[in-house]
Amino acid sequence: IGIASYADSKQATVICTNGIILPSLIDAHNHVDWNILPKWKPGKYYQDRYEWRSDSAYKTFKKPYDNLGKTLKCEMIKWSETRALISGTTSIFGTSNLSCSRNIIRNLENGNAANHIQKDNIETKLDIETMSNTQAQSVSQGLTNESISAFVVHIGEGINESSRAEFDTLDSKGAFQKNTAIIHGTGGTAKEFCKMANRHSKLIWSPQSKIALYGDTTKVMIAKNLGVPIAIAPDWTPSGSINMLTEIKCLDFLNQTYYAKSFTDQNLVEMMTINPAIAMNVHDKIGQIKRGLEADILVINGDRSFPFRTIVESDTTQIQLVLLSGKGLFGELSLMERFALNDFCEAI
Repeated sequence: IGIASYADSKQATVICTNGIILPSLIDAHNHVDWNILPKWKPGKYYQDRYEWRSDSAYKTFKKPYDNLGKTLKCEMIKWSETRALISGTTSIFGTSNLSCSRNIIRNLENGNAANHIQKDNIETKLDIETMSNTQAQSVSQGLTNESISAFVVHIGEGINESSRAEFDTLDSKGAFQKNTAIIHGTGGTAKEFCKMANRHSKLIWSPQSKIALYGDTTKVMIAKNLGVPIAIAPDWTPSGSINMLTEIKCLDFLNQTYYAKSFTDQNLVEMMTINPAIAMNVHDKIGQIKRGLEADILVINGDRSFPFRTIVESDTTQIQLVLLSGKGLFGELSLMERFALNDFCEAI
């Protein structure tokens, strides 16, 4: 890996890894500060997110989050970001508190110089039903004139008719457009996914979390066959996966067991790299190893004869190096020593 600008490549630091080099992972949907919580086992399935969010069992489960969040919000975020980093993730979407002095990895909702992508116009909405007419008009106009680069919205998180109807609500508010990224979309049918394809909207999918909560997941084969770009993301630890590498194994199981291996190994890797960058409309900055883009790079140890399969099957023990904008943030000591950051790093 040469870490230098193209013009200065003769002065680059050369690091021989003998590993598989790929873009670092992009988590397009998470609730970062909630990831201090363990797995929640409700013991039953729900119809939609409003049902489990009002369940007394869930309210009891999340009390530690409520208590810790009063004074330790930034520590909760840093803990979760660190866990994401050591699993190869350098960009994440879903940090509810951006007042911490400095995040460890790039937060896609906080577009500023520290993020190196200079975008602060990604809008998000958790509950579309609570979106006021004023907000809807602003988002609709922003998407149309591209002053808003992406609108990321939770839609259809459930298996009932009201979940499907949220697609209609999104459309009626004028926010169902090209740069709309729909998180979950579990209640969507062929009609909704056809509309997504026609309008070039994107899908961000968290299979593990939806199966745990609803006993079912998004009809991704319909979305895939219609050409809807699909990104994969963990959601959060209570019902989802601990990191991106764990989440992709859920999809790999579904793909081999239920989807007739319709997704190739390369498809699976792209759902963790370039596809989430496309969904966030930051693919001109991250998601690929390409001249002019940020040097967000992940190196994984394993069988280089089958690189995509090796990546899908890998775990955190195989990660050799993680770079954010060309700077080594995590990796094996022998590789990290090549970066002039020793005073800022610690062995773990």
